[in-house]
Amino acid sequence: MRKRSSNNLALLLAAIGLAIATPQAAQAQLATDVQCTGCVQSSDIEDGTISPLDLIPGSINTNTIANLSITGNKISGGAVTGAKIANSTISPAKLIPGSINTTTLANSSVTGNKIADGVVNSAKITNGAILLEDLNQEVIDAINAGGGGGGGGVTHTVDCVGATGDFTSIQDAVNAAGFDDRILLLSDCAEDVVIEDVDGLVISGDESNTQTQGGDHTLTGSILVDFGDVEIEYLTVTGSSGPGIWFHGNSDGSVTGVDSNNNVGSGLLVNLASTVGVEDSIFTNNGTGSYGAGVEVANASKVIVQNSTMNNNGNDGIGVFRDSFAYVTGSTLNNNGVESNFDAGFQVAHHSSVRSTNNTATGNGYAAIEIGGQSFFRSDGGDTFTAANDTCDFSGSGDCPVAIDIYRQGYVEVRGDSTVNGGTQDAAAQVFHQSLFEFRDTVSVTGDVSLGQLAFVRARSGATFTGGMLGCNNTTREGPGFSICRDQVNFP
Repeated sequence: MRKRSSNNLALLLAAIGLAIATPQAAQAQLATDVQCTGCVQSSDIEDGTISPLDLIPGSINTNTIANLSITGNKISGGAVTGAKIANSTISPAKLIPGSINTTTLANSSVTGNKIADGVVNSAKITNGAILLEDLNQEVIDAINAGGGGGGGGVTHTVDCVGATGDFTSIQDAVNAAGFDDRILLLSDCAEDVVIEDVDGLVISGDESNTQTQGGDHTLTGSILVDFGDVEIEYLTVTGSSGPGIWFHGNSDGSVTGVDSNNNVGSGLLVNLASTVGVEDSIFTNNGTGSYGAGVEVANASKVIVQNSTMNNNGNDGIGVFRDSFAYVTGSTLNNNGVESNFDAGFQVAHHSSVRSTNNTATGNGYAAIEIGGQSFFRSDGGDTFTAANDTCDFSGSGDCPVAIDIYRQGYVEVRGDSTVNGGTQDAAAQVFHQSLFEFRDTVSVTGDVSLGQLAFVRARSGATFTGGMLGCNNTTREGPGFSICRDQVNFP
């Protein structure tokens, strides 16, 4: 809901043609007062007020002041009308000088729909910037607060075999649906569904109302949401020549209890400034083409993934690219990278960020976590990141699957009670190109860490590191509560 901005008190006075006189001007006015019938004299005004006794009948009539409002015919240009000031909605106490100025709100850069219920407050803004960590938390809160609640309108049933139902295709039901409507499948269907500029729509395969993963029916094809707000629930989506489910072009929505599998593209693609919440869903065996992840997030988009499975996909379990953000919790990302050995459970690149809690990523083609391109990954605790077992010699060639691979100014921070395990080849982490790997609290890192090209590793107090630093060039420094390895640069 958009918020109305307050008018500046000085502008209000100017608009209604009033001026505040100086004491000298007031004295001069008193000296030149004349008596006239029906006038209000300055000598009749004490302390800036006009009392009922001072008002000569007829000098102010009901056309001038009606119902304690100021009417437009008494204000030049109708700038302020009675409808604009009623019930003391704007009082001097509410307008603090300088509280709103042209540099604060310029060109409608901040609108009501961007500040809701205190999502962004002054404590989150420092020197005009919103901190990455604060922004990510606010994104999480905003997604949790938004979405849901759709489907309160008309329910349209779809039976693609034509036995019962209001429609014989999902697309026909979508075309007929209005705000907050629900589309319920009564049979399996085979089609590509396009949903454009529709809000509050729910598509459900839960005919039995049991809320089971994958639902009662299967869509062979895809669902594309373009500039809409759509919930997809308890449905199996398979066999698409592209992504199974695709939110595109500033769309919002949710995916709950869905099984998206065996699609040429990603199981779920969230693209172009879209925001989606995912819960209790399965994304497996996707990405049989040039690229396809279990979940792909790209181009300034955001997702929360909760209690879901992203296994055995051709490329990544979840890929987060180009200024995007993901929060993943309570999920598994195992054995991804089937089509390419250079893929990972978590793939993060191009100024993107991920927060992870209570997830398991193991057996993935190249790494449990692969991150680079000035991107950020933080484990908040309860995570297990394990390299795929291999017979390679990590200490020799370094060409091995690893638990964590960090490159090109990537940053990984592991907190809480998370564990990092290098597998049978002891390849815990590989850190290159001005990147940083930091672990703290009670984190356990088992295996070696290889560094190169101005890389940093920092272990803080309480963390357990069982392994060695490869490529440190004897520049390891230790002190109270920390140890640091910085490759190729001697400490002063």
